[in-house]
Amino acid sequence: LLRGAFVDELIRRCGDIDVYVISGEGDKPLLRRPERKPSTRQWLPYLLAVGVVASCTLFGYGLSRLFRFDSTNLAMVYLGGIVVVALAYGRGPAVLATVLGVATFDVCFIPPFGTLAISDSQYLFTFVVMLGTGVIISELMDRVRAQTQAARQRERRTAALYALSRELARLPTREAVAQATRRIV
Repeated sequence: LLRGAFVDELIRRCGDIDVYVISGEGDKPLLRRPERKPSTRQWLPYLLAVGVVASCTLFGYGLSRLFRFDSTNLAMVYLGGIVVVALAYGRGPAVLATVLGVATFDVCFIPPFGTLAISDSQYLFTFVVMLGTGVIISELMDRVRAQTQAARQRERRTAALYALSRELARLPTREAVAQATRRIV
């Protein structure tokens, strides 16, 4: 009981500073979290990625019919959609949007229309570049998101350590600092 109260008090007083409690008893089994079923929220980004690809297809269809855009230029519409999905939803939905975008682009804008067959080998290069670019964009956006999160966490820790050092610096004597340190740690 005393040990648990001390740990609880330590965690409470440390604020934003991370405290790791490691038990010295290795024979206790680890507690497992119950497995959760996937919720609708987990699938929503993927459904929205499909919606973005469908929107890109409709927009590309309008551009090809109204302004006679060449089919290779329409690939940029899909890449723009992939960037939006990568920014908003992360790597998994962006990769899905990339694969669906390449397949939909082939079916809708590359002769013979309505099939995945490719009549001109130059389009194969377009597909490979489009797929590679989409995957690279999604990976880079995922890295930026992770770095941003890590920077925010470092900022919170730094602020907590600064507040602690300010509090300790205000104490008048070494004994008071030692006592406060023992109390906090």
